[in-house]
Amino acid sequence: MRPLEELPHRFWPKDRLPEGVAPRDKFANQKAADFKKAYTKVVNPRLKAAGFRCASTRAHRQGPSLWEGTWFLAGKYGGTGMLLIAAHPVGFPARNNFAMDPPPYDYARCVFMRPAEICPGHDMFDLGRDLEEGLETARLMVEAFEAHGVPYLAELATARAQLLAVDAANFDASLPAVHARLGLRVTDSSFETVENSRPELALLLARLHFEAGNMSAVRGLCELGRVATAVTYAQAKAPLTLFTTVFDRLARGEGPLHPTAEENRAAWA
Repeated sequence: MRPLEELPHRFWPKDRLPEGVAPRDKFANQKAADFKKAYTKVVNPRLKAAGFRCASTRAHRQGPSLWEGTWFLAGKYGGTGMLLIAAHPVGFPARNNFAMDPPPYDYARCVFMRPAEICPGHDMFDLGRDLEEGLETARLMVEAFEAHGVPYLAELATARAQLLAVDAANFDASLPAVHARLGLRVTDSSFETVENSRPELALLLARLHFEAGNMSAVRGLCELGRVATAVTYAQAKAPLTLFTTVFDRLARGEGPLHPTAEENRAAWA
């Protein structure tokens, strides 16, 4: 990835622009639909070389232990957009804990997610005002995929093993680093941490250990999850009921991994 200083100012974050350089008006840029021409011409061939099957600005592949996908995301009126990489264990419930449809999945339901970045903390790419600038942007997205996407996909290849190394005993000591490395997103919050998502993380780990047959770890994580649920959802009776129901079931060595339709209806009634 090239240093920001070697890129045109249209790619720079506003707070990094040199003194005297005005931010570029993104509303003058092309719309997302127009940028797709550059994206499919430049980005898709690189994704195909990595084993992804491409359809317009979406791509997917089956990794060693996860289904993995990429998306070009932008608002209706364009201006800027991002290249997002997300992944999900096949057959596992989505972030909302409901039953999961077979792949391909939508990024909003995946539990692993990370955007390719132009520079640390900056993942929005200027789409350019015409095809020529759009092609330049698409080439920069490929560079970002090489610099950040490829290493992230390599990390995801070991995600299941990393998560199975976490149990109730080392949850607080081990999980923050694993959470950061894997880009875990088990809630809909952009500010997710281990501390503010303990019930959801305990449930993900309990599901993984349940699938692996590690029942001692499942029981410990379910107990940790029940305690965390009582604190986090003390005033939210439906989530409290649903999380507790699944934790109790998994601790008994029973499935399914998610609340049933009847349990959901009863909890929200």
